[in-house]
Amino acid sequence: MKKILIKDALIIKKEEQEKSDLLIEYGYIKKIATDIEADKETKVIKAEGNILSPGLIDSHTHGCYMYGTELMQDDLVESMAKGMIKHGVNYFVPTLQNNLEAIENMSKELERKKWLQKYVHGFYIEGPFINPEKKGGISEKFIRTVSLDFLKTVIERGKGYIRRMTIAPELENIDKVINILEQNDIHISFGHSAAEIGDIEKLSFNTKNAGLTHLFNAMTGINHKKAGLATFAFINNDIFYELITDKVHVNEATIKICANLAADKLVLITDSMLCAGLPYGEYYYNGQKVNSGETAVRYADSGTICGANCLLNKSVLNYMQVTNTELYQAVRRATINPAKYIGLEKRGEIKEGNIADLILFDKQMNVVNNIYTSEINKDITAFS
Repeated sequence: MKKILIKDALIIKKEEQEKSDLLIEYGYIKKIATDIEADKETKVIKAEGNILSPGLIDSHTHGCYMYGTELMQDDLVESMAKGMIKHGVNYFVPTLQNNLEAIENMSKELERKKWLQKYVHGFYIEGPFINPEKKGGISEKFIRTVSLDFLKTVIERGKGYIRRMTIAPELENIDKVINILEQNDIHISFGHSAAEIGDIEKLSFNTKNAGLTHLFNAMTGINHKKAGLATFAFINNDIFYELITDKVHVNEATIKICANLAADKLVLITDSMLCAGLPYGEYYYNGQKVNSGETAVRYADSGTICGANCLLNKSVLNYMQVTNTELYQAVRRATINPAKYIGLEKRGEIKEGNIADLILFDKQMNVVNNIYTSEINKDITAFS
């Protein structure tokens, strides 16, 4: 269909939400106005007052619907995409530990299926150069002391699809790691770290491409006498930071602090696991039993949190309810902000000239119609 007209939608824009119509031509947003009329060649979709949002962008996810990034599964990334679009996530960054086999498996799939680039940004590696004291859910077997030769091996296995890597700023020779990553156009995030603020302030790096991995989790926090890594999110105006809003990884009061002090650089993520989108219960991840429930996903033997079980549409709803912000402000943290964070152009914002990556949600952020996958790109179908 060359032209599609969406009538009577609550359109989420950068700075407001408004009732209006939207016209799509050849996969791009052509016009936003009230009372747009359709000609005989135009397909009309009646929004009936539902929310018209940009497709959500999850820049840190380990899996969903029994597909996990560290598992050697056939069609892993494609299958994750089928689960994500069911929840309005039309673009995502698969995130994995430093498992060379898994890195190679994912690289080969992305190389084989170039069309997945409409949904996937390449991938994100947590480690291997992180602090074991702050390993969180990262397996010790995937943690290493800094080795530039090993880093080059990881980059080679990634075949150009590694987009971001988490590193600990306090490690010896981490400045050399940063240089190699930036030379290979791999963005850095600081996390899984016992650093004090001085450890990061002495480093030279491109702050506009950098981030903080799941803020407050697996890092030193904010203290009035000793400033930990989390402090950097509130004193640097360039760096983006990831925030998990399942209300378990970060408590509600702290989510409010982030919204009040540094919302412009806040990127909502899920850190979701393979059991996201599925009922609570026992699952297996990397050969270990995990329990998925109201307190997120935890290793059964230790009780350590290893990820989340909600997907990004729920995270947006949580953020809006906890912070009492307007809908457009909550959606922005899962669309415009992550698009800037990962360097994605023509996506993440509803404006004329952008790709028509659009979702109709109801008031509870359930998908009514994924217009991007049902009308614009029909090469993938959501899990039923």
